[in-house]
Amino acid sequence: MTLKHLAILLLALAAPAAAEEGSVRINDDLQVEELGDGLWLHVSYDEVPDFGRSPGNGMVVVSGTEAALLDTPWTDELTEQLFAWIAETLGARVTTVVATHSHQDCLGGLAAAHRLGARSYAYEKTVAFARETGKEVPQHAFADDFEVRVGERTLVLRHLGGGHAVDNSVVWVPDAKTLFGGCLVRAAASRSLGYTGEADMAAWQRTIRRLLDEHGDARRIVPGHGSPGGRELLERTLELLAALDREDGESLVNTIRWATASEVDNFGFDVYRSEREEGPFVRINPEIVEGAGTTDEPQSYELVDDTIDPHKTYYYYVESISMSGQRERFTPVGKAPPKVRRASEPAPPSIPGGDGPRLR
Repeated sequence: MTLKHLAILLLALAAPAAAEEGSVRINDDLQVEELGDGLWLHVSYDEVPDFGRSPGNGMVVVSGTEAALLDTPWTDELTEQLFAWIAETLGARVTTVVATHSHQDCLGGLAAAHRLGARSYAYEKTVAFARETGKEVPQHAFADDFEVRVGERTLVLRHLGGGHAVDNSVVWVPDAKTLFGGCLVRAAASRSLGYTGEADMAAWQRTIRRLLDEHGDARRIVPGHGSPGGRELLERTLELLAALDREDGESLVNTIRWATASEVDNFGFDVYRSEREEGPFVRINPEIVEGAGTTDEPQSYELVDDTIDPHKTYYYYVESISMSGQRERFTPVGKAPPKVRRASEPAPPSIPGGDGPRLR
């Protein structure tokens, strides 16, 4: 039997998206994209334990010669570079910074922002968490809806309930009908809820439903990771939450995908799984995944493993079977990290809300 490999996607890893057309690359770890209405998306990258190179979103709101930053880039250095770009390119000085929760991808550059003269705001729990964990502390705390003026524009800072974190807040820009949802809101293409080790799972759906009720008609919604969109981002977040069992997330799955460029006498495939890279491996498909026999046409295959514990790491490989019964390893062993981090486990030093590399 002859099988030609074609870009085997055993793990379907989520790599950072390529820069959108119209975006500006400031450096390898920082880019901006104009959204319209005096709004810009900023995307920064950092190496995060357990997640690899991870992108994080923020927004720039410009009004005349003033600007506001909704979440900083990951680091002080990247924040300084973004401030400089805003001054040189947009002719505006960043006077205001809002941190939408206490994770690194929201206030990692807050110390630099303070050195450069910006005033900062955050929900009262975010301020408390930053102080408790030794991070740079936002200067002004709010409890209820709070309005901030930036030039001629108004920003409405809101905490509508827990979700990705118990302290996550959102920012509404009323004149542009734009909601910065931060990590509370998942992108439309998201395949998971991202990091949930500090999430308020009991409140998350309720919080998103409030956003749908109050801001579902937003012209644009910007998530903490991934591409902006509209109300479909809120709907996708609800879908992901609905797929996750309220107690232990047993409805989460791993999907193993692979492909061939051509096949000769291919009867089919078996998929094997282990909790250790060295094995032992056990077949998980009750019936053989049927092959295409003999063909010069490319073929794609997938198997959904819905028997996982989403808190565990798994390893997979695919074995091919010929018409004569001959078996051979078709793919290397691929790793699927946990879908959900146990609340009792320590968080990584820098916590992204994004998908990171994971099995689909």
